[in-house]
Parts: sequence; C-alpha cells; structure tokens
Amino acid sequence: MTIIHPKKIKRVKTNPILVIGLFLIVALTAGNAIVYTKTVAVEHDVQTGQKSLESARGENASLKNSWYEAVNGTNMERLVKEYGFVKITSPRYLQS
Repeated sequence: MTIIHPKKIKRVKTNPILVIGLFLIVALTAGNAIVYTKTVAVEHDVQTGQKSLESARGENASLKNSWYEAVNGTNMERLVKEYGFVKITSPRYLQS
C-alpha cells in the first residue's frame, strides 16, 4: 500500500516587528492626512473671517461718519429748534 501525502503548505512566518512597523506607517499617514485637511479648513476659515472683518470695518467707518454727521454742532442746533429742547445751564441731578 502506498501512502501519498498531500503537498504541505509552508506557512510564511510573519515578523511581529514588521507588522507593527507597517501598521504604524499606515496610521501615521492617515493621521497626517487628517491633520492636513483640518489645517486647510482652519486656513479657509481664517481667510473668511478676515474678509468679514474688513467688511465690518468699512461698515463701522460708515456708521461713525453718519453718527458724527448727526451730532455735529449745526445739526444739533437744528434738532434743538425742531423739537423745542430747552438748554438747562445747571441741572438738578448734578446737585447733591
């Protein structure tokens, strides 16, 4: 009687250091990609904020100009006459 052995499959020995090293490379690459995308997003948000700040500065200057125009001396005199305000030289709320 002849006994035939099937072809034995040789198992490849895996080196644990090599597996850990490859895992670390993949993990660090993925982490680097995530950090890069977050950095780009923050940079975009900063640029958007700067544009918003510049438009707010322009609007603030416009509001200041209109405020100064409203409270200048000649305009105040016109408002006093228009609404009938009375100038009080010594108000009582300043007396103790």
